[in-house]
Amino acid sequence: MRKEPKDQSEMVSQILFGQHFKILETKPNWVRIQLADDDYEGWICAKQYDEITYEDYDNFNLNNFPKACDKLGYLEDINTGEITPIPTGSTLPYFHQGTVRVRQKKFKFKGALASDNIKDIGDICTLLFKLSLFMGWKKYFRYRLQWIYSISFEFIWNSNTKRCLPTRKNRRISRFC
Repeated sequence: MRKEPKDQSEMVSQILFGQHFKILETKPNWVRIQLADDDYEGWICAKQYDEITYEDYDNFNLNNFPKACDKLGYLEDINTGEITPIPTGSTLPYFHQGTVRVRQKKFKFKGALASDNIKDIGDICTLLFKLSLFMGWKKYFRYRLQWIYSISFEFIWNSNTKRCLPTRKNRRISRFC
């Protein structure tokens, strides 16, 4: 996503596969958009997106579709066999039993899915805390886990359980890879 509608303009963000947005303005070869996740605005090339229905847009807002969590993840078009690599953090719309649907197209997803299990996230924080002690970093550890969609969760080291646990004020579930 670019700041201005020209190729030389600075990139201000990146849109991942499956992210949805509103079209605010169009110019020849360029479209100004607003991301649904964080309301960020910018310009994209008019050839780099597929339009979705209003119904799909609303479904994307209401549903928490899984995220890709694999550096080598890709989608394979069921009809043509065409392969599309997708980056980590991409949304997998209407994911069901290994398939993804985008408009009328269906794809097989090959790769790992992000976890939304709070225990998995705590395990990763525990591992990071132990690594920080091993590396001689700070004894008191408060790890702020930030991932896709700017959702953040705080974990704090519990010396009794020897684990990182979510703080009471933020018990929402995040996704991590």
